[in-house]
Amino acid sequence: MVRALREQLDQMTAQLAWVERQGLTGRDSRVSALRFEAAGLRGDIAEAKILIDRLERRYLGGDGRTY
Repeated sequence: MVRALREQLDQMTAQLAWVERQGLTGRDSRVSALRFEAAGLRGDIAEAKILIDRLERRYLGGDGRTY
């Protein structure tokens, strides 16, 4: 499960990088939409990191310092 979450996290991080690059070259109306999408992705990434840390601490004996 942790591995699947990490893979999803990697995909979201790559998508965020793509969205941020697009925002540098987009039109004003599109830039606003991209900023909104980037903000959502940042929130999802932060939440995924928290969930991964909790799972590792609880079930894998980790110290929660994976990211």
